[in-house]
Amino acid sequence: MAIIIDENQQLVIVEAPQTRVFVRDLWTAIQEFLDEPGGMITANFVKITGDDFISDDGQQVTRVGLTLIMFQPWLLEFEARGGPSEEAMIVAGGSLIGDSGTEIAPAGDGTNPISPSAFTQVTVAQSPSPTIDELSRLLTKSQFLGLKDT
Repeated sequence: MAIIIDENQQLVIVEAPQTRVFVRDLWTAIQEFLDEPGGMITANFVKITGDDFISDDGQQVTRVGLTLIMFQPWLLEFEARGGPSEEAMIVAGGSLIGDSGTEIAPAGDGTNPISPSAFTQVTVAQSPSPTIDELSRLLTKSQFLGLKDT
């Protein structure tokens, strides 16, 4: 998988022929870029939340889904395709949102973080739930049936 950071155009580009990218892969590529000598002079343009393990009772652990926030003017772009028909692109594995604020003063307005490119149709498959509980939190069939009958 190739993800390129274009600091001049302020784009995170997913190269062709890739049609799918995961939020964690975006985060990793951006952090690697920011850790390089050239990236060290670039202001941080993303924030990630989630993937935390929270102990709410000392034993129970809840995993929180990933949300990647890209601050404007930075955008995510899938490399243009040759056409003539559009190709489906997808961002998965968490939530991706845009923000016209900054890391210091985010506006939280959820602006569109996707840059259009030729012959691409991008879908961001946002996480439907903010938390993912460990399997030990799930009810057994007998527990479920017991609750159902009450």
